[in-house]
Amino acid sequence: MPNAERDDYDSPWKEALENRFPEFMALLFPAIHAEVDWHRDQIFLDKECNRWYRTRNRDGAMRTSW
Repeated sequence: MPNAERDDYDSPWKEALENRFPEFMALLFPAIHAEVDWHRDQIFLDKECNRWYRTRNRDGAMRTSW
């Protein structure tokens, strides 16, 4: 489908993780969860990480490096 609106599958997962991050960590990483000071707010850097991987090709065009 040309020009079709893209389905957004990432946002629900990101929102769920942000809203229940301590529970997520306790379930999958209990040893790490035990070491974290959960009284401090968590800062999610999903947008900031995208900038780290942006580089320029030899022709000057931007590309994303993984």
